[in-house]
Amino acid sequence: MEPKPDTAVPFGHGTVPGRLWRKVKVAESGCWEWSGTVAKSGYGRAWDARTCKTVRAHRLFYELAVGSIPGDLVVRHDCDNKRCVNLAHLQIGTQADNIRDASERRLLRHGAGHSRTHLSDEDIREIRSRYATGGITQTQLGLEYGVNNGSISRLISGQTWRHVA
Repeated sequence: MEPKPDTAVPFGHGTVPGRLWRKVKVAESGCWEWSGTVAKSGYGRAWDARTCKTVRAHRLFYELAVGSIPGDLVVRHDCDNKRCVNLAHLQIGTQADNIRDASERRLLRHGAGHSRTHLSDEDIREIRSRYATGGITQTQLGLEYGVNNGSISRLISGQTWRHVA
């Protein structure tokens, strides 16, 4: 079903108001991309007139089409496009399902690619090497590199930064 811009459109078991369809653009990929407000996270943001709140656009489209989403579940994107509101690309699941999908598709940032890291892959190699040769404590390494003891302990043991040999 193609979105129709000016009227409420049957979609799934419910209808989506025309005011929402006006903010949907059909992409070549088959995604129906939200062209309205987008949060820093990359998810579309839409006004839910039922609750008088701004919500994630894909969740709103899902709820209008299918019904309420149980409190412990999330709406996942099969297409990995955070702006997509196409019901054919959305499915219900747990947050664990969502994280597993992201991990399998290599969408999770880790190591130096993570926005909150202070360390590079080279730093990790150096920390591990220096600790292995002795003469320096985890606390000293943490102070030198600006991270806490727990972070140093986890990277030395291989719990984190596993991708760095």
